[in-house]
Amino acid sequence: MRVSDLISRIVSVMRGEQGAYRRAMNTKDGKRVFSSIRTFCEVDRTPIVPGDDISTGVLIGKQEVWKMIRKNLGPDFEEEQLRRMASAQVKDLVHEAQNISEGVDR
Repeated sequence: MRVSDLISRIVSVMRGEQGAYRRAMNTKDGKRVFSSIRTFCEVDRTPIVPGDDISTGVLIGKQEVWKMIRKNLGPDFEEEQLRRMASAQVKDLVHEAQNISEGVDR
């Protein structure tokens, strides 16, 4: 097998994985999962816990998961898109809560 063929196969596999991540994250359930992962990974805080190496290590590990997801979504999948997805999840939850409360009020 030629090197160019090998590189072509690797690129094809990577695009397939990237596409899978994007397709998964662009569904209603995907947005819910995305929001949950973002919260769990605590991406908006420093991973440093002064005086607690174990907690620091745990937070670094969690944030590495987020970095992997970001990498697999691709370089043009920007933070703003990610924030919009998280925001859309919140709006969906508020809407669901309103529907539930309207059903309870009847």
